Amino acid sequence: MRKNHILLMIVAAVIVAVFAASCTPPKVLTSYGFRSDTKTGKTIMQRSGASADTGGKQATNLFNVFVRICDLDAGNNETNCKDTLVLENVNPRTVY
Repeated sequence: MRKNHILLMIVAAVIVAVFAASCTPPKVLTSYGFRSDTKTGKTIMQRSGASADTGGKQATNLFNVFVRICDLDAGNNETNCKDTLVLENVNPRTVY
């Protein structure tokens, strides 16, 4: 029984370490559209890690906003995607 607890603690520690070591937060798609017959455009937000005091009980997490432009190949697959940072450390409510 004690070995099971030790093993469980080791597994939990490894899981915590993996999540803590994540390099960057995920990018979240907020809009998508076709820009031409050969291009797509997406608006993407990613948590910047900064926060701002808005006078509430909790600080507001700030986000970076990217535009991703991709080429479409003959099979309508996205290729050659490029992300461009257009806004840094913004309140997500101000983007919409």
